[in-house]
Amino acid sequence: MSETGESYLSIKKFARLSGLSESTVRRRINDGTLPYSQPGGHGTAIRIPRNAFDLAIPHSSEMSSEDTVQAPKLRGPAPQWRNRLPK
Repeated sequence: MSETGESYLSIKKFARLSGLSESTVRRRINDGTLPYSQPGGHGTAIRIPRNAFDLAIPHSSEMSSEDTVQAPKLRGPAPQWRNRLPK
């Protein structure tokens, strides 16, 4: 079957077509955000449905402010050199 006709893809093919790394695809499978099938049971090949592309790649308009990563605020006093910067 050709790549365009397959209803289930291997992790490698799904990663290549979606632009995600294989480790990201595996991570999303493990945390439950990406559906998969393992027809042969535990320890066999994992197959991802082709229609899972919508779940794999978040759309920028759907991302909320909670999805953005912010640097943690450091504890303690501000360094003195910052007081000498022009405002």
